[in-house]
Amino acid sequence: MDDEKAFELLKRYRMKVPDYEFCKKEEEARKTIKRIGFPIVMKVSGKNIIHKTDVSGVRTNIRSEEEAIKIFNELMKIKGTEKILIQKMITEGYEIIIGGKKDPQFKKLIVLGAGGIFTEFLKDVSFRISPLTPEDANDMLNEVRFSELILKGFRGQKPASKESIINTILAVSRLMEADPKIKEIDLNPVFATSQDAIAADVRIILE
Repeated sequence: MDDEKAFELLKRYRMKVPDYEFCKKEEEARKTIKRIGFPIVMKVSGKNIIHKTDVSGVRTNIRSEEEAIKIFNELMKIKGTEKILIQKMITEGYEIIIGGKKDPQFKKLIVLGAGGIFTEFLKDVSFRISPLTPEDANDMLNEVRFSELILKGFRGQKPASKESIINTILAVSRLMEADPKIKEIDLNPVFATSQDAIAADVRIILE
């Protein structure tokens, strides 16, 4: 699924995303940068680009218009790029991964896993068969080891909002149930802050 449509779908299901805009022209980028404010993140977007990092298509912590426009033009030259996603950079929260996928045996699986500095817990994941209840989502969060850190506060950060994480897990389950064409959803990373769970990137694969 096109990145732009994927972000629109998240918003339709009331999932939080950073302030963003997709831009094809430098003039559009300048207007977006002024509206969003710094720091920002830029990412390539194109139907043939599966993993943005594989093509060096992600730039973070951009803090000036001059730097931003230079990077915008550089990214537009990457093969397969159709437009650039310009986002407000999330500077707080814990990185986690929430997703869903069709499985031949279990039909539809929802997954919660670690991201960012918690990648040492790569195998620290929890699965449930969709559709989920709030109790299922709560149990998933309780099962992963990193939840003890993020729900209490870690490295000087405020505790993550348990309710926001659970609501996002449930929203992914609802989306998987509502659209039979969706084969896989990957929200990576999701920034779990003290008030929200913000999906900074999304990949949706259709059958």
